Amino acid sequence: MQVKSALYSQNLPRLIHSLSQIKSLSQPLTFLTLSFICVACSPPEFEAPKKPEAPKRAYSVKLPPSIDLDSQVPPLKDENGYFRVDGLLMKSKQFIGQEIQVAAYVTEVSQCSNKVGDTCAKPQIWIAHDQGALDNRIRVADMKRALLRRFKVGKKYLFTGELSQTSKSGLADSRGILLLKEYKKLK
Repeated sequence: MQVKSALYSQNLPRLIHSLSQIKSLSQPLTFLTLSFICVACSPPEFEAPKKPEAPKRAYSVKLPPSIDLDSQVPPLKDENGYFRVDGLLMKSKQFIGQEIQVAAYVTEVSQCSNKVGDTCAKPQIWIAHDQGALDNRIRVADMKRALLRRFKVGKKYLFTGELSQTSKSGLADSRGILLLKEYKKLK
């Protein structure tokens, strides 16, 4: 708006001068024309729109208490300082490529009948923090098939190895695979 009124105020003296040069116009007509130009060229004025008032509520909203998600996350390590499988799975990206120690129960051991013509799975075991858990497990791989006989389902072991997303035997898991270096049976 200020730009328009500045243009009008700059051009008004020129307009008055050019109108005064015309001899055929009489003074009342000149005055009337000038007053019309001043009124017609003034910038328009706007009123700000009024905000409508918020309606008054005759009710109240009662929401359930908020959930504390931090208390639902399992601890990363147990009381002995070894990694827990469920805690490690939550933060596995931080430990990829590092050697770690995990205390866990064996929940599954890959089987092979060693019969001619049978296809066997890669030698691997699944471990979890809780005995018999089928979720929140991590795979232990890169071991010799003969070593599988030493692991018993339901027994607790201390596994040492590197946490990786791929194994030399071709297994892959974005949550992590423990590449076994050594193990020890726990009581």
